[in-house]
Amino acid sequence: MEDPPSRRPKKKFLTLLMEIVVLLCVVAVAGGMGWFIGNGDVKDVRAINRQLQEERTRSAELRKERAALREELRIAKEGGVEKKETDLDKLLARKEAEWKRKLNQVRIEAEVEKVKRVEDLEREIRLLKMDERMKKEMAEGDDSAVPEGVAQGLTPRARQVCAEMLAWEGLESDALAAAREKLTRELGARSLVRVKFGSGSAHVGSDDLDAIRVAVADTQDYSLLLAVGFADTGGDEELNRELGSLRARNTADSMQGLIRRGQIVESVYLGETSRFGAKAENRVVEIWELQR
Repeated sequence: MEDPPSRRPKKKFLTLLMEIVVLLCVVAVAGGMGWFIGNGDVKDVRAINRQLQEERTRSAELRKERAALREELRIAKEGGVEKKETDLDKLLARKEAEWKRKLNQVRIEAEVEKVKRVEDLEREIRLLKMDERMKKEMAEGDDSAVPEGVAQGLTPRARQVCAEMLAWEGLESDALAAAREKLTRELGARSLVRVKFGSGSAHVGSDDLDAIRVAVADTQDYSLLLAVGFADTGGDEELNRELGSLRARNTADSMQGLIRRGQIVESVYLGETSRFGAKAENRVVEIWELQR
C-alpha cells in the first residue's frame, strides 16, 4: 500500500539528510587519513631533500676533487713527457756522437790497416827482391881453388871461403891471424864462435847451444852461416872425417831454429888440423858468418 502523498516529502528529506551525514563522515575520515598520510609524506620529502642536498654537496666536492686530480694528472703527464723527451734527446745525441766517434775510429783503423797492409806488401816485395839479390851474390865467387870432393854442395861463396881456410894449414900463429883478418876484410866473413867436442863425441851441449844462440843473435839478415868442422890428427882418417862431418851437421842443425830472415845455414868438414893448438882444441866446429 503506497504512502500517502503527505508523507513522501518527509521521507525523502530524511534520506537526503542521511546521505549528507554519510558524506560528511566519509569526508572527515578521508581528511583525517589524508592529514596523517600527508604529514608522513612531508617528513619523507624533507628527508629526501636533505639527502639530495648532501649528495649534491658531496657531488660538488667530488667534482672539485676530480677536477683537481685531472689538473694534477695533466701537469704531471706534461712534465713527465717533456722530461722524458728531453732525456731521450740527450740520449740520442750521446748515441749519435758515440756512433760518429766509432765510425771515425773504424774508418781510421781501416785506413791505418790499409796503409799498413800496403807497407807490408811493399816490404815483402823488397825482401823478395833482396832475397833474390842475396842468393845471387852468395852464389857468386871463385871456388876453382877448392879441390874436388871438398865442400861439395855448398854455395860458390862458401866454397871460396873454404878454399881460403884450407890454405891456412901449417901457418904460424901470426900468419894465421893475418889470413883470418884478410878473409874478413875481403870476403866479409867473420868467426862467431867455436863449439868444442869430446873425443869420439858429436853432441852439442847445452852451454854450447847458449853460446850459439848469442852468436846467431848478433848476425845480419840474409847472411850465410857456415859451420866448419875439424878433427884432431889422431885416429883413423876416415873415422875422423865421419865424426867431423857429423859434428858440423849437428851444429848447423842447432842453428836452424835461431836463424834470422833470409839467412842460410850450411855445414862442411875441412879435415884434420892442428891450427887451433893442443889436440883437444882441434875437435871443434867453427861457425862463420858470410856477410853480403
